[in-house]
Amino acid sequence: PFWYYFLFPAFFIGRDPYILVVFAVLFFHLSILSVFLYLRRHNQSKLAFIFSYLLLISPASFLTTRYSFNANAIFYFVPPLITLLYLRTSFFWTGLLVGICLQLQSAFAPVIFIFALLWYVTNQIGKRNLFLFLVGFLLTLTPQLFSEIIRHFPMTKAVVSEVFGQTNYLNEKLSLGNLLFDRLNHLRFIFSQSLYLNYKVAIGLFLFNFILLIRTKKHQFTLLFLLVLIIFYFLFPHYLKDWYLYGAIPFIIFSFSQGLSQVDNRNILIFFILVMTLISFKSMINYLIQVSKSPSQDSSNLKNQKKVVDIVYQQSDGKPFEVYVYQPSVYDYPYQYLFWYLGNEKYQLLPSKISYLPDIPEYIRDNNLFWPKNPQPPQKTFLIIQHDTDNSQREIDWRNKFNQAINLFPTRYGITIEEVLLSHD
Repeated sequence: PFWYYFLFPAFFIGRDPYILVVFAVLFFHLSILSVFLYLRRHNQSKLAFIFSYLLLISPASFLTTRYSFNANAIFYFVPPLITLLYLRTSFFWTGLLVGICLQLQSAFAPVIFIFALLWYVTNQIGKRNLFLFLVGFLLTLTPQLFSEIIRHFPMTKAVVSEVFGQTNYLNEKLSLGNLLFDRLNHLRFIFSQSLYLNYKVAIGLFLFNFILLIRTKKHQFTLLFLLVLIIFYFLFPHYLKDWYLYGAIPFIIFSFSQGLSQVDNRNILIFFILVMTLISFKSMINYLIQVSKSPSQDSSNLKNQKKVVDIVYQQSDGKPFEVYVYQPSVYDYPYQYLFWYLGNEKYQLLPSKISYLPDIPEYIRDNNLFWPKNPQPPQKTFLIIQHDTDNSQREIDWRNKFNQAINLFPTRYGITIEEVLLSHD
């Protein structure tokens, strides 16, 4: 839920969805700047530079800051959280950040919460500071607590049912062999997204850094985090998704940084930073060249979705029209926003109706406030179909609810636009 509040300030800047990309990039850089300044303020200048710089040039940062609708912003909040945990300061704000992470990515936040509790207990921070941490954390759960009470605990019942095997939202449990294989694959993902290095090289470098930390007796933070991460995800019996693990990547980068900060030879550090900079910039430039030569074919790409909306408007010839959208995710939220934005800003014409099916209950609260109160009767009907390879029968069933097509407009990115006969034709 916090994701919506996180994005809210962006809409004061403008309504173009690309504003969300700019906002995410700015917020991420402010997050890293705060890490740098806070560590330096606590006499950790070398760690401040290495940690903040490796975060800036990591593959994960390059990936997560170019989403237009990035629903996994935990990567932006974990670096400041790591800084506060490591320094054992600002306990209330640390708890608040852990709670925010839970709102952003509930699949990984329990790892952070358990780690934070164990880290604080083993370092004997005192009852008062532990209380402040818990107050900050629980404060973020207050809205959900009231919601649960008012709605008779639906989320609590869902979690309990899943834990005791009464439901199967997370699909089948894995055998031990499949579990090991799945976790090793995700270990590879974490390290490959931490540095622009082959994952085997990255793991080797991580082990070397960890040995440096052991020799200087500064390994406790990394060791405890790894133990919590490994135990938690080995007890979790289902398949993981890479999406769950973006919060772990800053911890791995911090471990790299902490080990490198123990290297006294300045020339070695400068050489490493230069090599990583060259490799990172080369990878980023290669990606940009590739994208310019071969534009994305992803049907969820914002640029492609805007092209789809443009085609519908061009084929409408300025006449009132209605549009129905099929997406594997069912709800057509991206197209709802794009038709509203482009209809107002570019075409000065809004659809008479836009939905994923005719005659269904309202599924966007107060959506009627943004659309014409007395729309003109549609003279054309368009279908936008994002083809669904995983649920082809569901797509067929959806399509059969409409009349035959009179015009087809296929695209290069897995979306077909159809103009169909009006229901009264």
